[in-house]
Amino acid sequence: MGSKVRLSQFNGNGDYSIWKQKMGAILVHHRVAKALHDPKTFSAELKGKPAKIEEMNEITYSSIILHLSDNVIYLLEKLFSFKKDPEKDLEVNLSDFSIIVKSLAQNNKKFEDEDLAVIILNSLLESYKDVKNVIKYARDTLTQVIVIDALRSRELDVSRENRTNSREGSLFVRE
Repeated sequence: MGSKVRLSQFNGNGDYSIWKQKMGAILVHHRVAKALHDPKTFSAELKGKPAKIEEMNEITYSSIILHLSDNVIYLLEKLFSFKKDPEKDLEVNLSDFSIIVKSLAQNNKKFEDEDLAVIILNSLLESYKDVKNVIKYARDTLTQVIVIDALRSRELDVSRENRTNSREGSLFVRE
């Protein structure tokens, strides 16, 4: 009597390392875990059976894909609900955004540059209202580069202003 191994689909939530271990156990159960190893380490017997190697690869691939199928939906949701985290600086937020976009691209989901620029604009906090309006209404076309350059410029201006205010606050008059 065979036993059935169950593993919930990985959707980006939860502990990936635990999911990965369980996925490895499923592949062992299906007797295809060797497909994850370097083919140079296969036994001479297995190297002589290319059809067996191909079958192992197909089972491994399909098992992993079946357990990741919700990932694209999760990533799309993450992209379209992306908001700038005020606790992180701009570059970290842009990096987080870029990771989501690249992950979707690896899953054959591609977006126009203008669409991604609009998503970035919509992720901004209320404190970016003025720069957001300038970006939106001062141009006929919109790209990520335009938006990101404007945001970096704003961050630089705010940083300079903060340093100036800090210096002014530390000056005092001696009598």
